[in-house]
Amino acid sequence: MQNLRVLFYTELWANAGIESVIMSLFRNFDLSKVQVDIMASQNLSDFYDEEITKLGGTKIITLCGTYSSPAKRMFVNQKAFRDAIIRNKYDIVHIHMCNAAAMVYGKIAKKNGVKMVVYHSHNTNIGTKLRYLKTIVHTVAKYRYEKYADLLLSCSDLASKWMFTSKSNSTGKVIVINNAIDLNRFDYSPQIRHENRMAMGIEDKFVVGHIGRFAVAKNHPFLIDIFSALHKKEPNSVLLLIGEGEDENAVREKVHTIGLDDSVIFYGTTKEIPTMLWSMDAFLLPSLFEGNPVVGIEAQAAGTPCFFADTITRMCSLTNIVEYKSLAESPDDWADMILKVKDYVRVSTKKQMVGAGYDITAVAQKVQALYESILSEKGELMQ
Repeated sequence: MQNLRVLFYTELWANAGIESVIMSLFRNFDLSKVQVDIMASQNLSDFYDEEITKLGGTKIITLCGTYSSPAKRMFVNQKAFRDAIIRNKYDIVHIHMCNAAAMVYGKIAKKNGVKMVVYHSHNTNIGTKLRYLKTIVHTVAKYRYEKYADLLLSCSDLASKWMFTSKSNSTGKVIVINNAIDLNRFDYSPQIRHENRMAMGIEDKFVVGHIGRFAVAKNHPFLIDIFSALHKKEPNSVLLLIGEGEDENAVREKVHTIGLDDSVIFYGTTKEIPTMLWSMDAFLLPSLFEGNPVVGIEAQAAGTPCFFADTITRMCSLTNIVEYKSLAESPDDWADMILKVKDYVRVSTKKQMVGAGYDITAVAQKVQALYESILSEKGELMQ
């Protein structure tokens, strides 16, 4: 079969959940049959650049400056997208979306010779900035541009309902694709946990952890409030924060104001996510909204007890080490719940994760098979 040329498109390229999903699929496709490039309007991270090149792909950034108006920015971005589509002759454009405004790129792709367009929902809401206007644009876009997709994918039930029309959801057109991971990589290692905790000087601490971009959706202010309440009950505790982002300085200022500088570790970014999760005693995700958080899946695969906000889909509860709690509950109530796992004895959760369908090899094969099946039905699959 002739190699399929696939373009993954997303609005921003950072080091967060969507990028993790994209790279997991990329690594586990049959690359003797599929060639993948990645495109984003803005480049916020070079975290995966070396790996993208090693896998045979190219990262294309369409916006490299500042623009006088949002309209100018949109025009430049859409032209660059269209030019790349024409130049590289992609068979498939797979659009990873946080809101339906990105569906316009499906129309551009179809109008410029792309055989197959995929819309992939990764979100369940819009951030607070300009929410009213963005919600209107999102709603109009889904009804106007959904028709250009040959395949509708979603990371969860909630992400399906939010991103796509009620007709598409009710008629079964949306296929949920699990945010699967390399389960072998996350299978618990007590030795590495011990070594890393020793190296970080936290071997005798109760370690509460969080991994996520410092952004509105992750709800860091409430996370700090929870840890503050917990630290009063258990002074021998630390908060380990993995990530970077636009709100980091504000979070640091809050930590300083309440006097927790010596008990909060701002670790930055790392590729050693399994090691960090093994080093935690509890993983906390009090997000305002999520599609189906990859990091929540990774935490369970690492065997770390997880505490999720009730805003997160129950599809993310894959093991018996997950607890949900309302964001309306007090930080004290959250702290009491978390402290119940102080004496938890960690075990491997790999069998549970495989049974739940979160092995990336099988999921990547499923996505690639969907590509091939739809192109074959359209008579576009070259043998």
